Amino acid sequence: MTSHTLSRAFLSLAVVIALATLALPAVVQAAGDPCGHPRQFPGVSSFKDAEGEWNDIDNPYFPLAPGTTFVYEGTKDGQPVRNVFHVTHKTKTILGVRTVVVHDLVYVNGALEEDTLDFFAQDNRRNVWYFGEDSTQIPSGDKTGSWQAGVGGALPGIIMEGRPRVGDAYLQEFAPSQGAEDRGKVLSLHARVNVPYGTFTNVLKTRDGSCLEDRSTDEFKFYAPGVGNIKIQSVDGTEELHLISVTDSEDSD
Repeated sequence: MTSHTLSRAFLSLAVVIALATLALPAVVQAAGDPCGHPRQFPGVSSFKDAEGEWNDIDNPYFPLAPGTTFVYEGTKDGQPVRNVFHVTHKTKTILGVRTVVVHDLVYVNGALEEDTLDFFAQDNRRNVWYFGEDSTQIPSGDKTGSWQAGVGGALPGIIMEGRPRVGDAYLQEFAPSQGAEDRGKVLSLHARVNVPYGTFTNVLKTRDGSCLEDRSTDEFKFYAPGVGNIKIQSVDGTEELHLISVTDSEDSD
């Protein structure tokens, strides 16, 4: 074999190795621990359709139609909990992307404990991105954990994949300076779940938690196609929420 042939052979091998190396982080992120590895932000145009209109959030596992209210009830540390998750008609522009504002209220033993605004947007691959939250603890007014993509190095994360697969792992939020670095992992696409709102099959089951806390604080979450989140259950059994109603309203917020 001539020296030129050897050179071409080594060059080809180098290219193959380089391509494999470039592909490796995505494989590691999907199969292993996503902590510290936020997914690359796709850019503003990726959140618009062919006509240049902002995408609706219609991911079957995480639909957020403005005017929809999801109500959950359950227990936390032995106390009754009620969670009202209302998709408002309001929007907020973050990193140049129009996000949908969701008003999330948590009542414990009948008293409001947490008042949060969440910000979501969907890209052209139907991935739903989480751009931050403005959370207030009641009655202290503490806003620890609040964050916004683009501020203080924070980056948006994936709250729901467009095409989830068992074993996929991803960061849902990335704002380490604010103590916000949640992760999720797909466990099943075929769970069967019964809640007050109904009985569902082919339910997506995930395990969610914080990269900054012990995994004993994780939660299992269940998402029914065409409905969204229907159940949340802590791995230690101290907290459980079930979907009891979904209502639609055309009233402005």
